[in-house]
Amino acid sequence: MTDRQAVDDDPIEVLIRRSKRHLRKGDPRAAVVLLRRACSLDEWRARTFTLLGALLSDVGRHEDAERALLHARWLRQRAGETSRAEVTMRLVDRMRAQRGLS
Repeated sequence: MTDRQAVDDDPIEVLIRRSKRHLRKGDPRAAVVLLRRACSLDEWRARTFTLLGALLSDVGRHEDAERALLHARWLRQRAGETSRAEVTMRLVDRMRAQRGLS
């Protein structure tokens, strides 16, 4: 099995791709539902929580977005991905500043 086949068969990646299709079609609600499902299937995948946080922020659900991004940051810290955890925290800080919460 190639790396590409593994990604194609990964149920989380399938949900992420479906979520992106819904966004392109103008259905962010369905996209959020799919990303939430992806997060629940693999609670240890920081990338999915980051994508969910970004989408929630885009649709104005800032508190939920912050929770998702902080969880992604925690997962990255646990995994020893310090630089990615810092980038994720900068996203949270930027979101807070836009909301006047810094």
